[in-house]
Order: sequence, then structure tokens, then C-alpha cells
Amino acid sequence: MPPDPKSAAQWQIWQVKWDHEDGTSKDRPALLFSPSINNLVNDYWFLKITGEDHPSPHKFLLEERDSAFASTGLKKDSYFYPEKVQKKKPNDLLYYRGYLGPLTIWALDRLIRAAVNFQRPY
Repeated sequence: MPPDPKSAAQWQIWQVKWDHEDGTSKDRPALLFSPSINNLVNDYWFLKITGEDHPSPHKFLLEERDSAFASTGLKKDSYFYPEKVQKKKPNDLLYYRGYLGPLTIWALDRLIRAAVNFQRPY
């Protein structure tokens, strides 16, 4: 049985209501990237996933031929855009789709950190 929004965890892919600038919305897959502890208080942060390649200095392509693709619940090659994020509430999470594998998480985490210019303290 798929998890409900109350048990949503970081690096899972959910179908969510994605808001557009013009006030409309669209159901789409999105990656839950906020730490799981935040999600316990209904503070969900998602980044956009789309099949379309948009100009962006930071994007990540996960292809169907990738060995980790099957666990995602996605149906086609998909781009992840760290600049496109939205905060969601439990009723915006429509259903669980899947999750990312460890190597994909590592690569995407590095991209997110680069997009926000995160510098590791030493």
C-alpha cells in the first residue's frame, strides 16, 4: 500500500497540484526534497519534474534507460528543476508515485546545492 502524505519522506516522488503563475494549477509529478522531519509538520517542499527540456543552468535528466528509473513511478525521460520549487500542504499531495535511488539522490543533491550556491562549512 502506498504511503499517505502523513508519512511522506524526502526523495519520494508524488503527484501533486502544481500552481502556475496565472492562478491555474496542473497535476504533475514532483520530488519531495524537504527533510522528512519537516514533513511531519506538513511543511512539504517539492521541486518540479517535467518531460520538457527548458533552458536552465541547473537541471537534471533522469532517463528511462537509467537503472534507477523503474523505482520512480515516472513514465518517460524526466527533467528535475531545482529553481522551480513550491511549498505544499497535505491536500495538495494526490498520490505517491515512487522514489529515487541512492546514486540519483547524490547527483541531484549536488545539483540542488549548486543551484542555491551552498558552501559546505569546513
